[in-house]
Amino acid sequence: MPEYLDIFDANMRPESPFRVEKKEAHQKGLWHQTFHCWIVRRDPSGDKILLQLRGADKDDNPDTLDISVAGHLQSGEQPPDGVREVEEELGIRIDPAALLYAGVLKQATDRPGYYNREFCHTYFYETACLFPDYTPQASEVDGIFELDISAGLKLFSGEIKTAEAEGVIRDGAVYKPAKRTVTTADMCSEIDRCRVTRYYLKVFVLADLYLKGHRLLAI
Repeated sequence: MPEYLDIFDANMRPESPFRVEKKEAHQKGLWHQTFHCWIVRRDPSGDKILLQLRGADKDDNPDTLDISVAGHLQSGEQPPDGVREVEEELGIRIDPAALLYAGVLKQATDRPGYYNREFCHTYFYETACLFPDYTPQASEVDGIFELDISAGLKLFSGEIKTAEAEGVIRDGAVYKPAKRTVTTADMCSEIDRCRVTRYYLKVFVLADLYLKGHRLLAI
């Protein structure tokens, strides 16, 4: 079934037509809203951030590491309603009240035949879930990995070239334990590599602050 999105101008004011199909929004470069949720976990070995391995068959950025959970807000939805994506993609149900809102990232990407204009409502969520607690959506998610926040800070600041992540990866119908060496080139990129590296660095800085008790965060 087609997905419908609410449409805005570049200043996030509702546009006319207010509601269009997702495909049309990307064909015409119409501004719309998305939900981004970064999942973090405290651990004695070092605080972690969860990365999703995008499916190898996805049209956009296949087989890259991405935000813990992300998706389009459907027509009529408010930003916290995006928590449905967490259950759909990772199989866990969370209370929207437990999310920490970090504001809106404005993102634009142009490729031949694909023009993406997004207002990305960004959240952080702390969990105690371990890999067996997740049920990834096999049609969308090829794996999930945890990266130490301290290692991510060094990786995206250029202090180190690689970092080690642990997680699970899909093998047919099951997810098996896996380790992965991560570089900046492994990360999902809708923008140029320099800016995307700065974006992930900012996310890891905010995640570190969040787990240290800071609540006034802005993406």
